[in-house]
Amino acid sequence: MKMTTYRAILCLASWLFAVACAALSTPQDRPLRIFAFGDSTTATRETVGAVYAQRLPQLLAAEAIDATVWNSGLGGSHSGRRVDNGRHKIDHALDRLNVAVRAGCPDVVVIQFGINDSWIDSDNEEDASRIPLSEYAWNLREIVLSLQGDGATTILMTPGLLGSNLAPWRDARLATYADAVQKVAQDTDSPFVDVRAIMGRMPSVDELLLDGTHPNDVGHMLVAEALTQLIAELERKGELPRREESAEDFQRIFEEGRD
Repeated sequence: MKMTTYRAILCLASWLFAVACAALSTPQDRPLRIFAFGDSTTATRETVGAVYAQRLPQLLAAEAIDATVWNSGLGGSHSGRRVDNGRHKIDHALDRLNVAVRAGCPDVVVIQFGINDSWIDSDNEEDASRIPLSEYAWNLREIVLSLQGDGATTILMTPGLLGSNLAPWRDARLATYADAVQKVAQDTDSPFVDVRAIMGRMPSVDELLLDGTHPNDVGHMLVAEALTQLIAELERKGELPRREESAEDFQRIFEEGRD
């Protein structure tokens, strides 16, 4: 089956599912819909008991917030499209945004990319990253503005710190991408979680990581707790309205997803 046909089928299925869900519920009687959109530091892992997205429903329930959380993390994903850097033969963030996130009509989207974007596929720190910094910032802005245009609240998170088993210049490069996340958050009025700062407050970064890159259970719990605190604060302020969907909304997203 050709990839374009496959994507069209996926998009149509997502659209039909979302329309059916909308018909069965109203904003007043349904849980908060949260999507976690990111790379392998978001995606589920067999070597982790529960990633941050899996921990959120229980933590939010303790704050009297009924939430359903979808995990749209994908290992190897950068913020752009496959044509931007095809080292990993997958649909990257902008390739899959419509089907993997927008078609679900989320109320809140947590966005975390950066490690794959900043990564240099050599041992020369002077070489180029997979996705140039300026393109990374543009991609994040495109993702955020698309979701905000749909009526979703976007939460931007920096990539985390890298471990001591990796060359320090790799984390220094990643830090510039984290700075770009904060700038996009400010420019788009998006709530912001500084994961690097959270990790940096711990005695040892290595104790939060599986392999120098991916968070372990302790690392994921720290992120989940920070997100819970932020989401609970936004909810108390009345800044997380449940979206009202229409058939026209789904049709628009479906048509955009066909491109």
